[in-house]
Amino acid sequence: MKVGLVSYEPKFVEGFDPHIYYVKRADGSLFPPAEKMYNDVTCFCDAKAIRGNPKIVAVSKEGPALRQNRKVNLPWDFICPTNDDYREKVLSFVQEVSSKDILGVILNLYHFPEEGFCHVPLSANDYTTMYWVDMLTRIFVRILKKPVFIELSAELLDDLKLNALLKTMAYVSRHGVDGILLLVHSAMDAEKIRDYSVKNVELQQWFKRHGFSRIMQIIEEWKRLY
Repeated sequence: MKVGLVSYEPKFVEGFDPHIYYVKRADGSLFPPAEKMYNDVTCFCDAKAIRGNPKIVAVSKEGPALRQNRKVNLPWDFICPTNDDYREKVLSFVQEVSSKDILGVILNLYHFPEEGFCHVPLSANDYTTMYWVDMLTRIFVRILKKPVFIELSAELLDDLKLNALLKTMAYVSRHGVDGILLLVHSAMDAEKIRDYSVKNVELQQWFKRHGFSRIMQIIEEWKRLY
């Protein structure tokens, strides 16, 4: 099993593979493609574009698909995917990125902001409760006949959240996924995760005691870097 990074910083960190760089982000920021990496393009979330042209925002009976709309529960400001002009801009940017010396393009947030703009989300801000990730991973692996990579948020982590994140990775790994991608802001965040797991003997013993062999294989590989 691989453990990779989805990062806002185009920097390689030892012990992680693959590396994915956010080249187009939900706030509307665009950056030069990161060579020798996968590049992630956020398709239909673009706060900057909506500020420039409010008419392109997705709309439901509850109002616009904006974070400031308190009637809905959305993490980003969504553009309607049926808007021809914006869709062409996204396709053009994807073509530009793919023409560079990169490993590939990953499309992110390429959908409508959900039917009826759902309000009782399964996820929380961290992984101190992890049953929902475990459940969804098991279902997707069972249904899909293609490689499955699970992306987990790994931002702003204290020791409690680091511990919960690594345990969630352990639960996900037991379902035979091809890899886990960790969303980090910087290389420093990735190094923090790697350092914590290598130095935390108590957590390693917990993994061994509960039979999480795949996550222990990753930690053993990380130990060789020290």
